[in-house]
Amino acid sequence: MQDSATRDVFGVPALCVEQLGPMLKLQVESFKMVHGVKIPWPHNVVNCGIDEVVECQEEEMEPKVFKNWSSLSIAEKRFVVKACWGNENGYSVNAEEGRELHDCDLVAIFEYLQWQYMQTEVKFVRSAIVKIALHFPTSDEGMMCLQSIKDVMMMARFVVLPVHCDSPRHWTFLALEMEVENTSDRIVDVKYYDWLKGERKSAALAQRLLTNITLDAEHTEAQPMKLPNPCNWYRQRWLSNDCGLSVWQALENCFKVCRKEGPCGVLPEPQLWRKTLKTWLEKLVDVQSKWQMEEAEAKKPKHPICIPGVKKCGAEAVPLKLAIKDFYGAGCHACRWTTTGDGCCYCNPGKHDKLRAEKEIRARAMAENLKKALEACKNMGLIPEVPAPKDPDGADKGGGGSLGLYDGGLRLLFLEKKI
Repeated sequence: MQDSATRDVFGVPALCVEQLGPMLKLQVESFKMVHGVKIPWPHNVVNCGIDEVVECQEEEMEPKVFKNWSSLSIAEKRFVVKACWGNENGYSVNAEEGRELHDCDLVAIFEYLQWQYMQTEVKFVRSAIVKIALHFPTSDEGMMCLQSIKDVMMMARFVVLPVHCDSPRHWTFLALEMEVENTSDRIVDVKYYDWLKGERKSAALAQRLLTNITLDAEHTEAQPMKLPNPCNWYRQRWLSNDCGLSVWQALENCFKVCRKEGPCGVLPEPQLWRKTLKTWLEKLVDVQSKWQMEEAEAKKPKHPICIPGVKKCGAEAVPLKLAIKDFYGAGCHACRWTTTGDGCCYCNPGKHDKLRAEKEIRARAMAENLKKALEACKNMGLIPEVPAPKDPDGADKGGGGSLGLYDGGLRLLFLEKKI
């Protein structure tokens, strides 16, 4: 701070009365308590740097008060269980001191903070999807995962992507800020979180992922974004395996920006976060075990799944599913806030198979139409014959003589374009 007086006005709104380059002169309201009565006092004038203040253009928001687990109903707790673990059995052992966090633990952290802040503009992509898109970008599965990430980028203001390095085992995270004026996957800002700050392999993987999601086949002139330096000042403790908890810092900063608070100004508290995560996971395990026992005893479910914080709206409100395996969409990035539990093509296997079958039918019909069009072009003499390519030994690959038109005509179109 530039002035010792600013220590007493941290977090207090002020009015800027003068600016000299990077220095500001602020006018801060002050009060005195006299016999329990709040009396206005002359304003304090404080000097500080421009990077030490946050511009406030809207109404002041109420201070964030974190919710208690007991405030959730059983139906809402079951939604959180499905969002974190789906149909898998959950566990809390990874939240213990010194253990590495897994993908399901990162999702549990996201669901905890999403429940606390209730900001749907912030999205988190599972590490399995990111890993396939990172290591197999040209395969069918990799292209599908890459498109899934871009779909999330079009629906959110902030997207947090986990990047896991296998050797050495280390978590880093990319926080992408998207353009909010229109639904596009244009990235406005990138923040890179790395609690080791010197791991080149993790940085190389993060750069490769950033390149894959910023390159566009339709706009070949676009240049890939460069990975910025780590934005965190904190460095994890020796042999603590706290690198996965940096997702907490990345997500909370995104949530705070959505609340017009600005990023957190203090260092992370991984030990406190581990305790909070362990308590959260233990309560989820307890809810899941009771839910499974209820179904094992063939009892009629009494508590339909309910989205936390979303109230039913009259008679048109659709009750959610009762059975644990019939509910989809809780942990899905595309339809997480659904009110039916039917899911979408990303999380419901039945809808996925149906959509895939429809795409295959359309692809076969398109191939037939293309084949007919090529045959018509051949009959009209619009496509000339192309000689067969020669192998290194000089023999024709097509069995000797002129190959004529290629089968299907697709390869011929590319050759005709080069001619």
